Amino acid sequence: MLPADQVPDILKRKHIAGGYRPPHQSWSYYLKSVFLPHNEVVNVWTHLLPVFCFFYGYLWPELQIRPLNLPLVGLFSGIIALMLGSTLAHLLHSRSKIDHIFWFLIDFVGIAFFGIGIGVQRYSCATHSLGFTLDYTFLPLHLAICLILQFFSNSYLFVCHTDWAPRLHLRIVSSLVLAVWLYVPLYPRYYASDQLEEDVGLLRHNRAGQWLLLAGLFMGANIPERWAPGKFDLFGYGHQLFHICVNMVAWNLCEAAKIDCGLQQTSGFINGIVIGCFVISALLIYITLYQLMKIARKMHL
Repeated sequence: MLPADQVPDILKRKHIAGGYRPPHQSWSYYLKSVFLPHNEVVNVWTHLLPVFCFFYGYLWPELQIRPLNLPLVGLFSGIIALMLGSTLAHLLHSRSKIDHIFWFLIDFVGIAFFGIGIGVQRYSCATHSLGFTLDYTFLPLHLAICLILQFFSNSYLFVCHTDWAPRLHLRIVSSLVLAVWLYVPLYPRYYASDQLEEDVGLLRHNRAGQWLLLAGLFMGANIPERWAPGKFDLFGYGHQLFHICVNMVAWNLCEAAKIDCGLQQTSGFINGIVIGCFVISALLIYITLYQLMKIARKMHL
């Protein structure tokens, strides 16, 4: 493994001094590196194992039920997309600058479907009206936040303005805006229940939010490696802890969704909305990914 001064700047992590895999190796080298000690191996395993846990624990059982509850299927699929995209990015990005860009764009794709899945599920299984305006505008605004504010803008800046200092701050702000927006379908429940502790589903949503805040702290502040650069190169740096917190977010979301969606039967209209949201999103994401990779190849080849 290499020290930080022997790898391209685009592959470096703040406060991580060593444990980097050499670039320009064969694909098999990076695939086999899942079993080697380097500074990404914990990031790989902390999301690779949950892929199987969430698939066999939540998505697969849901796929056996008829009729399908598409809000749940969409949420569980979005979570698995998040975990799988992250796994592939951390496993394969070190091969070259172009590979770094492509695989972290795939990571952004997973994040986008994760956010879309949460919002669609919470809206579809809402137990209270959001009011006339939000009942009709929540999903269009949700897709705009997920796709334009978060995915399109962050992906564009990542490809075209990698070294622009405010880029990471804007990424944090866009994630915070989305996190707040995702709780809009839940707001009426905070006022409709005399005893909030009896709303078990809402308590799960709250725990997901708490874990998300903790995840953001580790992600944004680079804790604890900022206090001891070079001491957490392989184990224990902030992004690894961020992954663990995200797993807890996802688990609480799954449990909350099962409680909320189990209270009602989704209609054909709702199922159509779910399908439409994911199809439109997938099409727009594919076009964006294709165009950004054309730009990236012109810049780095």
